[in-house]
Amino acid sequence: MTPAPVGFADDGPAGMAPGRTCRLLLVVTESRQEAYLRRYAGALAAFQSAQIGVLRDCRGAGGAAECCQAELPLCGPDSPGAKRVLPAGAPLGACIGAIAGRWPFDMLIAEWPQADEHVALHARLVSELGVTAVLVRHSDGALRRVVVPAGGGAHALEGIRVADALARAWSLDRQVLRIVQPGSSFWLHRADLKRQCRHIRDATRLYLDVADVAMPVKVRLGEDVADEILSRCASGDLIVIGGSGQWLMENSASVSIPSRVACGAPGPVMMVLTNRGQPAALADVFWDRTIRVGLKAGGKLAAVETLVDALIEGRQVPAARRDEIIGAVMSREQAGTTYVGNQTAIPHAALPGFRGLIGMLGVFAEGVPFGTTQDEKARFAFLLLTPKESYEVYLPILARIARFMQEADNRRGMAEALNPAQVAELLSQAERRWRAEGR
Repeated sequence: MTPAPVGFADDGPAGMAPGRTCRLLLVVTESRQEAYLRRYAGALAAFQSAQIGVLRDCRGAGGAAECCQAELPLCGPDSPGAKRVLPAGAPLGACIGAIAGRWPFDMLIAEWPQADEHVALHARLVSELGVTAVLVRHSDGALRRVVVPAGGGAHALEGIRVADALARAWSLDRQVLRIVQPGSSFWLHRADLKRQCRHIRDATRLYLDVADVAMPVKVRLGEDVADEILSRCASGDLIVIGGSGQWLMENSASVSIPSRVACGAPGPVMMVLTNRGQPAALADVFWDRTIRVGLKAGGKLAAVETLVDALIEGRQVPAARRDEIIGAVMSREQAGTTYVGNQTAIPHAALPGFRGLIGMLGVFAEGVPFGTTQDEKARFAFLLLTPKESYEVYLPILARIARFMQEADNRRGMAEALNPAQVAELLSQAERRWRAEGR
């Protein structure tokens, strides 16, 4: 669905100022919503320069527009709003699309609709307009804590950022909750259960680090993710949860985990949908020039130096930034392990003024102690460098690395590879298989 073009009744020069600040659009479909949506928007805008616009699209029982008006700031956050009347009877999606054309916004904040088709509308707008949507299932009452059930992917990470902003603005406690469904393979080696949970916690902390957010992480086992989330929350908790996959959001949102949580939660729930971090292929980052096999290193520093030197040799980064890059990567290692299990580590750094995403994959035959214990050795180290200003470019690659390394055949193939081309072919084969499966 591409929103049909809708003109404003008083079309004139668009009020777009160069170097604009972050823009938030409130979508009000019932007058009772505006007060609490403004409260959420104010909290999200508290730590940045932001403009807040409002679309009031209140309709009667038969769907006829009782009020259809956009109030958009033209210059700065202190400027009076310019009220623009939208054509009567225009669909909500078309009205939002028209606003995006004149007043490009970054985030849409609206009440979480009950009907699947209305959730689908927001999911499609997120995809087509390239914005983030925050859907709110509001309830009154004092808040004491923000709880963030985190899985993975762009929606989850953006949800973490939203939750952190709200917790800071309202001085609330915060908690990331990682629910793990213990399948049959999970219980094969019960003696390793604590270690496996620690790896999952460390992988979640890696996501937090990418988002530049500090929150405590709890890992819990649960056969049903939604039920386990609800059992861990109480009155006074604001739950902020990332949306499910695009297909489910557009076709059957009511059966998704976020919807089930919203229906059973004792307090307010927010769902975050985003277009950030769209999937990219592993082969886009790791190819024969950014893969090395047969490496040896006595420790993390030596391994990082080897990988950075390989990037310099392959003309992926300038030699002049060698010490800066190594220092940034090792600083992150000192803050917490980047070992995520499956003999895999993802050392990384976000560098100011850096452009794009650059990686180097190293296969260390004897392993390197990247973990918290000496026996947690990484045979496979994925070094990632990205701009400090654009953390989200990590997301698709992090998710794909995790998926790829979960398969024992992939790890075996990488360990047996005689040259970088063989590893690159393994990555390409996995990407082709995922595409065929629609992943």
